[in-house]
Amino acid sequence: MTITRALGLVVALSSFAFGERVSFDTRSAWQQWTHPVDAVELQATGRIQPVPVRKNIDAVRNAEHFGGGVRSVGSNARDAGLIMDGNPTTSWSPDPADGIENAYIELDLGRLVTSSEIVITFDQSAPPFEFFTILLSSGEKFFTNALVPVEGTLGYGLSKAIGFNESHELVLDPRQRTLGLDASGSDDIGSGLADGPVGEFKESSGLIRIIRIELSKFAEDAGLAEISVSTIGDNVSLGIIERGGNIEL
Repeated sequence: MTITRALGLVVALSSFAFGERVSFDTRSAWQQWTHPVDAVELQATGRIQPVPVRKNIDAVRNAEHFGGGVRSVGSNARDAGLIMDGNPTTSWSPDPADGIENAYIELDLGRLVTSSEIVITFDQSAPPFEFFTILLSSGEKFFTNALVPVEGTLGYGLSKAIGFNESHELVLDPRQRTLGLDASGSDDIGSGLADGPVGEFKESSGLIRIIRIELSKFAEDAGLAEISVSTIGDNVSLGIIERGGNIEL
């Protein structure tokens, strides 16, 4: 810590006064102060700055920071993490020897996000998954008739069965109940006709936490390379109490 003395002129009093400036040039010095958790960054140079709030982020990239990651996988657990490593040349695929009932994978974003777009990318060096189902969940459990949550359960608010898919990249709109796709995985944004009347499939909240993909037929050499989830930005409500804020109901 360094202390420098500066001479200041106080015009209103027509007299001189001495002021003091306290500065810190190490991170350890700042750590002795009380400050809101995760609200400021203490850099090695002694600089302190607010933690930035980002816009238009991929919620998969920092899912593990919130305790997320691969939530469940029925086959080939070794390669499951490849769907979120940011590398489109690596992929996960289930082992046919494990049976079609185990050909699934679930990705947990670690927190609830408002999503505007979900992109599912398949390995470009092989045919894509052809028959599969996409399921989205906000992370809510099932409830009994007495409105008591049932532990170990998970409700999926949106699902889409895909057949005869030929695309290596599917762009989903979670704000629509059709997910913006027709039954073959083609772009069907706004139509809502693939699964039923338009009125049933027009709107959804876009709030998701968990993405599940279930295969209904194996595709030779096919692999799921990446899942990305575009969101409006960082959720500033997470950790608000720890940062010194409060919640009023």
